[in-house]
Amino acid sequence: MITAVHFVLAFTVGPCPVAATSAPSFRLAAPVASATPGQNTPRSVEVAIIGGGPCGLATALALSKSRSLQGATVEVFESDAFRPKGASILISKAGWAALNAIDPDTARRIRTTGAPVTRVSVRALGGANLTPAPVRVFMTIVGAFFALLRRVGIQRGLLRVHLWHEVREVLRQRAEASGAVLSPSKTLVEMTEGADAMRLRFDDGDEVAAKVVLACDGVSSACRRLLPSEPDDLLLDEGKSAWRGQAVGLDSGREATFYKDDTGRSGLVFPAGAGQGSSWTFIASSVAGRSQSPEEARARLTAALPDELDATLRQAIDASPFLIESKLQTRDFSKPWASAAPRVAFLGDAAHPLRPTGEGTALALEDAWTVGSLAAAAETADSFCQPATLRKYEAAQHVESAWHNSNQVASWFGRPQLATPAAWDTRL
Repeated sequence: MITAVHFVLAFTVGPCPVAATSAPSFRLAAPVASATPGQNTPRSVEVAIIGGGPCGLATALALSKSRSLQGATVEVFESDAFRPKGASILISKAGWAALNAIDPDTARRIRTTGAPVTRVSVRALGGANLTPAPVRVFMTIVGAFFALLRRVGIQRGLLRVHLWHEVREVLRQRAEASGAVLSPSKTLVEMTEGADAMRLRFDDGDEVAAKVVLACDGVSSACRRLLPSEPDDLLLDEGKSAWRGQAVGLDSGREATFYKDDTGRSGLVFPAGAGQGSSWTFIASSVAGRSQSPEEARARLTAALPDELDATLRQAIDASPFLIESKLQTRDFSKPWASAAPRVAFLGDAAHPLRPTGEGTALALEDAWTVGSLAAAAETADSFCQPATLRKYEAAQHVESAWHNSNQVASWFGRPQLATPAAWDTRL
């Protein structure tokens, strides 16, 4: 069973677009009149957070709750309009610990959005059942036990999965309620380093001078790309392409099914969150180039699929109105960790993309908690908004990232996982 659960941990990752519903309402930053680039007088903020996913919003929430930043401007810049998107994600124990430390009410609200997984199975991509007989018997017993619990109103499972967008939506609401400013539909196009601030320019002409920039904008970080001082060789190509989607109308029956074949291809179908149908992932050897649209991504996926495909996985793929394709990449841990720009720090996947083991979300939340703890320890906003503070965060982050990376490797080979680092309570 442990091996089967690890399969679930290994593939419940990654946002992908789903059909959009009505856009959320939120407090916006003051509008800025369009002007010729470079001729605006930039407005000043203490902290600019680039990226409004769970990492960026959790960071905004943690900072907005700190005493040192009361009255300061913590602003989140997001390229989309916070519209629904995303497949399922898993939040590990370490992630829940970080969420509870940031804001217990947020953790409680996010828990209610989860869907329990009560059974795990392994199949060949062609459909043959590969689950060992003892595990099948055990899963039958476990499934019956969880069914009895549901009869008395207790929703439990081997693990719980959450829809990426629902996690983001809870964090968005809580961050705004705590005083963070949200700026949707803002694409960063230019960054300029200054002695006392970073100057940012967005595609709508808005210009901002930020004392601190926290880049929470994912693996393909615009901040890293736009800073000439940042190295461009931090990512390692895993040699795999991944496709993800959500089938809202497909009920997986609270079961997570992992698929594999002898060529290294693999897949997964699992719950997408409470009442959200199913999510799926398919991974194969890297396909050259990149898709430019969901239609092209579907065509490239079709070419990568085996001739014989399990009926449930086929149904999940066919029932998904949208899907995305990505390359699996991880961070080269041998490269320098500190940002080359003194007033910039990277968080979440922008700092340390991991293999898809379910630990990426936890590590992003821990990053948010670490930055929030530094803000809570600071006397004033000015003392927090110093390059030295960001270097403290990076030093702590390096310890945590190495721990997560070691544990995911250990889990693949059945080795004992390391305890939480001894520096957990003292590293700041």
